Amino acid sequence: MRIAFTTWQFVRVMVRLEETRKDGPDRRRLHREWKDDWATLDAELERLRQDDFDAFSDLMMDKEVVFADVAPELALVAARVIDEVVAQMEGGRRGSTKRERDTLDFEKSELMALAAELRADAERER
Repeated sequence: MRIAFTTWQFVRVMVRLEETRKDGPDRRRLHREWKDDWATLDAELERLRQDDFDAFSDLMMDKEVVFADVAPELALVAARVIDEVVAQMEGGRRGSTKRERDTLDFEKSELMALAAELRADAERER
């Protein structure tokens, strides 16, 4: 199945996956399958963050990371990782400014929609 992440979504997922990839064979497999794309993207983001912040922002917010052939069971792993990211974001709301809370709310909403989409697509593929 095809998965399209906005870059910032993929960044959130991969950071969490790196923190938890040792938590089971499915996470290790997903990390292994996406790690080369992640390493390339992370290096490009770091370069742009320092050299061209407008291009960095464009890449983060307006570009996609697409995987064309993801096994349904790995899409479900990605959906669980997204759920964990959303739960972590809940803790980040305390002590935040209104603007930060609004950004977190937007990101949470987008991530929750993506997780639901991944689950639905995975069920259709099974």
